Amino acid sequence: MRKQFPVKKPVTPKTAIKSVQPEKFIPSHFPNWIYVVIVAICFALYGNTMLNEYALDDTMVLTQNEFVKQGISGIPDIFKYDTFVGRYGEVITNLPGGRYRPLSVATLAIEYDLFVGSEVKKIVRDKLNPNVTQYTIPYHLLREEQQQIDSLQQGIVFEKSFPKDNDDEAPLYIKTILPYVNHFVNILLFAITACFLFKLMWRLFLVRDVSGWKLLFNVPVITTLLFVAHPVHVEAIANIKGRDEIMTFLGSLMALFYTLRWLDTRQRKYLLITFLCFLGGAFSKENAITFLALIPLTVYFCTPYKLKDNFIALLPSLAAALIFLIVRGSIIVGGIPEETEFMNNPFLHMRVDEKWASIIYVLGRYLWLLIFPHPLTTDYYPWHVPKSSFGDIEVWLSFVIYLGIFIFMLWSMSKKRKNKYGYAIAWFLIPLSIVSNVFVMIGTFMNERFVYISSVGFCLAIAILLIQNMPNWIKNVSLYRGVVIGFLMIVVGLYSIKTITRNPDWHNDFKLSTTDVKVSYNSAKANYDAARVYNIKMHSETDSLTRNFYTRQIYKYSKRAVEIHPAYENALLLYAWANNTLGMHPDSASFYPLEKSAQALLQAIRRNPNNSFAFNSLSTITQGMNNVAQRVQVWEEAYAYAPNRAETNYQLACIYGKEMGLLEKSLPLFEKSLSLNSNQINVMIDLGVLYGMMGNNLKAVELLTKAYVAEPNNLAVLKNLATVYKHLGNEQYSMQLFEQYYNLGGR
Repeated sequence: MRKQFPVKKPVTPKTAIKSVQPEKFIPSHFPNWIYVVIVAICFALYGNTMLNEYALDDTMVLTQNEFVKQGISGIPDIFKYDTFVGRYGEVITNLPGGRYRPLSVATLAIEYDLFVGSEVKKIVRDKLNPNVTQYTIPYHLLREEQQQIDSLQQGIVFEKSFPKDNDDEAPLYIKTILPYVNHFVNILLFAITACFLFKLMWRLFLVRDVSGWKLLFNVPVITTLLFVAHPVHVEAIANIKGRDEIMTFLGSLMALFYTLRWLDTRQRKYLLITFLCFLGGAFSKENAITFLALIPLTVYFCTPYKLKDNFIALLPSLAAALIFLIVRGSIIVGGIPEETEFMNNPFLHMRVDEKWASIIYVLGRYLWLLIFPHPLTTDYYPWHVPKSSFGDIEVWLSFVIYLGIFIFMLWSMSKKRKNKYGYAIAWFLIPLSIVSNVFVMIGTFMNERFVYISSVGFCLAIAILLIQNMPNWIKNVSLYRGVVIGFLMIVVGLYSIKTITRNPDWHNDFKLSTTDVKVSYNSAKANYDAARVYNIKMHSETDSLTRNFYTRQIYKYSKRAVEIHPAYENALLLYAWANNTLGMHPDSASFYPLEKSAQALLQAIRRNPNNSFAFNSLSTITQGMNNVAQRVQVWEEAYAYAPNRAETNYQLACIYGKEMGLLEKSLPLFEKSLSLNSNQINVMIDLGVLYGMMGNNLKAVELLTKAYVAEPNNLAVLKNLATVYKHLGNEQYSMQLFEQYYNLGGR
């Protein structure tokens, strides 16, 4: 009898790859037409943005960016400097932590080179003729577009070739196809992101049935559909500057997807692809760093791979992040002083408890914005987002919700549980953390684009609820499907309508600012922006009635901005100008007194004693004041704020000496003004005359002669110098000067 040998079980070689799936069954393929549907939906929702021009921060990265205006040849500088250097010159901006997002800006330079005609390029290039200038710019002056920068005594000194005229080229660009291309690329990148999101969700979640309309009842489909339709993404897609948000998420998402591909196949090419994708995401915007936490959490929650595999899979992303941080650290230098303008730090004047209460309140606003995205606005500056305290019920409600979901996320990380809601919460919280003001101050309370990535967690949680939990509550299959379809029709339908109708608000700066100020009426920044765009409109208008209407709008919004933020420098300047302009008409002078303009300018000078525009405007306005006591009061206050300013000393000296006869009091002020700026001809004349009146004719001759050498045909110099020489007894030279004076038209 033969012995039956035992059958040995086949031994799997160590190098063999096990097919590991996160659920019992996932189809190896899904219908490719779904990509076409996703792309079509994206273009259906955002196609009307291609009719838009440029708005908001597009000046920073495109229309006023010196490096982008150079096209492809400007790309080395884009990667070499802080992102805002191309807009402001080689200075350290006052934004916390700096900004380094070169890749997204580089794509705009490429589009400029490819799609702007040679005639427009020549106009732009002619404006970029270098003028090597030494700038001495203090941090606190690095403000908005209208800021006037003067020659100052203190600050950070840089020397760089900088354009003579760094104009906003939007009026030129909108005559080309460039805006269409810019917006098209944004939509295309968004559509690609949506496709990769779908691929990722398909990999992570059980798909039960892909036949026909039943495909709808799956987590990947619903997650992607909600993400694509959500109106909170309009700011990222409709704003060209929002490309940094799109590209950082796309790069990070692809890195996550290809990390999983490597784990499933162990093909080394996916390690390289992961590295490149993460690197691209990081160089688009710093937010990609948060995926160093999301990638291993995804592997942990949604796959059976061990900790060692998880760590190895993360290495390409870690390497890419390290390279990015090293490059960024070598470019973004430190030493930024504490911010003193609360438009750049809304927590500036808050107590510690108010600061944290406001942060918690804002986190609650983000959740509500995802649930009910209406109304939308670009402006969440003070006080559209109010100062909060721990006495507010909204703060405690937000605190309880976030504490609860955070504890639930930690609880769900247990190996026995691995609850997918915990994963959705992680996807929401981790990207939000970097823009929440909890760890890093970002310069504002909140923005809609800040939840562009985090919204995936929200959409995923809804999809899990509908697909994995609701069938346990609604046993009737037909009723269940009807509820899901009805929910999606209502929610996605309303989201889509809101998205499509919100897009035209981003047509240009004027449309956006005048629309959003109606929502953010309690925001100082929104009101200032509305006044600013009306000011631009007014100066390009020739019809007097229309100009008057625009001026009244400037007055209305700048006044409101100053009421909210009394030290808002730029708003104060616009308010002073509008009040003065409207008060020029005799019938309205009593409604717009010059004193209000003077007080606004004094407040601006108090905020920034180096603002030449404010001093020049104050000089013009006080000339219209008939009351000498008022004028001296104004300039004495200006002197208190800027005692070492030449204009302040001169104006006060003129009032004391010329109008009040206080010669002794005016003398040191004239002398100080001249010592601060030795090239002022008018000061030389007035001080020379004062010396003559006080009997010091030799000193008078010295100053007036200096003025004569500088401007030999100045009538006031000739007349006064001739008079002094006459008093000194030099009749011959005095007659020569008087003869020259009369020959030049003097009377």
